[in-house]
Parts: sequence; structure tokens; C-alpha cells
Amino acid sequence: MTTSTACFSSKSSLLTQSTGNVRFPRGFTLAAGLLLLTVTIGVAQTPSEAPATAPRPVAELPLKLLLGRVPIVQVTIGGSRPLAVLPDTGADDDILNARIARELGLHVLNPKVIEQPGGAIEMGQVENVQLKLGSVPVQNFAMVSAPLDPLQPFIGQQLDGILGYGFYSQFVVEFDYAAQRVRLFAPETYVAPKKAVMIPITFRGKSPLVEITLEGATGESGKTLVEIDTGSFESLGLKGAFLDGHRLVQADAPKRPLFGLAMGGETTGYRTRLAAATLGPFRLSRPVTSATTSGDGGSADVAGVLGGEALNRFKVIVDYSRKQVFLIPNRELSRPSDYFDFLGAQIVSSGEHYNQFQIKAVMPDSPASEAALQPGDEIIAIDGQTTTKMSLEQVLGKFSKPGDRRRLDLARSGKRLTITVTTRRLL
Repeated sequence: MTTSTACFSSKSSLLTQSTGNVRFPRGFTLAAGLLLLTVTIGVAQTPSEAPATAPRPVAELPLKLLLGRVPIVQVTIGGSRPLAVLPDTGADDDILNARIARELGLHVLNPKVIEQPGGAIEMGQVENVQLKLGSVPVQNFAMVSAPLDPLQPFIGQQLDGILGYGFYSQFVVEFDYAAQRVRLFAPETYVAPKKAVMIPITFRGKSPLVEITLEGATGESGKTLVEIDTGSFESLGLKGAFLDGHRLVQADAPKRPLFGLAMGGETTGYRTRLAAATLGPFRLSRPVTSATTSGDGGSADVAGVLGGEALNRFKVIVDYSRKQVFLIPNRELSRPSDYFDFLGAQIVSSGEHYNQFQIKAVMPDSPASEAALQPGDEIIAIDGQTTTKMSLEQVLGKFSKPGDRRRLDLARSGKRLTITVTTRRLL
């Protein structure tokens, strides 16, 4: 996962927001920027409808989409209150927030300090977790206890857990982004709709990889593997070393700094554009791409992740049992999409209800820097509306279009001041 828009993933995961990038364990990324997505549709996407005997889901749950990209569902553990979890194909492990493990009195086995992209954190094992999605239990479930609270200010709500490889191994999981529903099917009886486009998955360890062709601005191109990452807010989140090694980003290409957050701490990188990325019959034109320049390890032939900004154009059906992912375009397929940060400031939330907002970072040469916004500024009101009645997503939405003039009431070092900013495209 990344933040200022976000990407979260879990190798254990990462998040990205306004000027940031956050990934959930392996990576949660929340990213800020600008994305223009166009898709060329081949004949493979107009076959007949699914047969009348389409399989029935064993469970169907409401899906909350963070910034329209990253899914959150509710589960229970041993009769607990509803817990907010992220179904993250980018997560090697199924993770339980250490705070929840303590709250439920669960025993954590073999706690150890583990290195993550942003730094070291303490993780341990929790066995025989009584996890339920609706009325459906997940059998023989084990989770990893890890501190997820540091990620919550970047998504503006509690994050109680992450469902990763163990969860996806038990179900065929359908993300219906348009309807905001997630459906679980029994793998042994599942039959994909005829209109679905099948993309084969290659597993590298627990990472579901698909082949994609990337094109640079001056004609360079190459096939590579990327991870299908439902926990990423990005369209593409790639390793800076990969982009440099394949000369996909020229030295004079427009770039913007990217500030990120992983489970262990902060990461760094930049945001730019590629000419195109092609997955099966689908071509994404000029996608905004986050490039991480810290923690560039991993397999040399795996370039990074394909995240929620691209995936939410489809109904996405993940079938680990047959090593396949299916894509069915939805009504948003051809909609040009600008990434939502046109301010150039990373905004985080705090407080019991995540309704207090602060500037964490300011991007150089941006509306935020030109208006003299500073890290530590608390946003009290926007256009005369108090922010205590807003969510983080609503605050970020105020800066999601270019050309908007906003009046910000701020608190800075005990003083009140008013600043006016006009949003614009940053890339």
C-alpha cells in the first residue's frame, strides 16, 4: 500500500497518499498524482453472457472502497465486534493488528523483530483464529500479529487486519468494484463467466504474478512480471532500479517526489508516467507510475505491482486454485482518470474518529509549496466548512480536480491563519 493516494501491500504491506506512497505488508501504497487511463478492447471482451447455471457464492459482503480503489470488508473473530480488514493479494501473510490480538486476548507465539521495507517491527504467530466472513468460517486459519496502527492516519480509519495468501487459497474471490461487493466461491465448483478474460498467474513464493508489457516514452518496451495487488492505490507501483535498468524513464522525464510509508517506517521514490502498459488485451495509456527507490530488493524479473487504480476498471476474479485471474470490464473502463492529488501536500488524520487533519509533507513546486503550506499545519476548515465533520477521503476530495480555488483555515504553532490555494496538475 502507498499514501497521498495510497498503496498498501504486505510482504507483509505498503500505503500511498497525496504526496506519498504506502503499501500494505508486502506493500501498502497510497499515492498522489495524476492518471489518464484509456483501454483498447479486443474481441476477447465481447463473448456471450455467463450460463444460467452460474455458481452461487458461499458468501457475499459489502465492500468499502478507500478512495475508490482499495477494498475493506468486515469480519469477526471468535464472536468479536466487526473488524475492518483489507483483502490484499499483495500480502504473503494474513495479518492481525497487534492491538486486536491484545484486545481479544489471543496468544502470540514466537514474537520476533522482522525487517520490513520501512524498518524493523515485531511480528509473531497467532494460531487457530476463529475468523468468519458473514456466516462463513475460514478453516484452520493462522495469522501473523503485526502493528498496523501506524498506517491508520494515512487511510483515515482503523485497520484491524489484512487477508493475504492463506485467505485467497481457500476461496475464489470476486471483487465487484462497480457494485462494491465481494463474493466468495468454493474453488471446486467454480466456473468463470464466459465473458471473463483469463490471465494466467505465475506464483513466485506466495506472490501472484502476471505478465505485462511496459512501454517507455521514447519507444523502449519490454515484458515483465508484476504482482496483482488489490491493496495498492496505484495503477503501477514499480521498482526504480527496474525502470532505470530497462531505460523506461528518461533522465529528462517529468518526475515528482514520492513519500511513502511501509509497516516499518517511511520509504522514498518518485512519480512519473510511462507511455503504456498492456495486460492481456487491455492497454493502459500513459499511466502514472510510482517508482520506489528505497528497498528495491526482490526478484530481478518482477518489476513491481499492478494496483487498484487499474483493477477498479474491472470485475476482478482471483482463483489461486487454478492459477488464474479473470477480468470483466465494468462501466468505468474507458473513463479517463486523473489521480486525486492536485495540491501537492500529504495530509494525514488523527484523533479517535480520524477527523483531525494535518499536513505531513509538502511537495516542491506545487500549489501547496507556493501557498507556503508547512508540515505540521493543522487544517481547521476548507472553504468555511469545519473539517471535524469530514473524513480523510472527503478532505482529500477537495483537492481532487485541477483548477479549484480553496480557502484553508489553518492552525500553525498556536496561531490561526488563512491561506488560499488553486489546484493544478502536478505531472
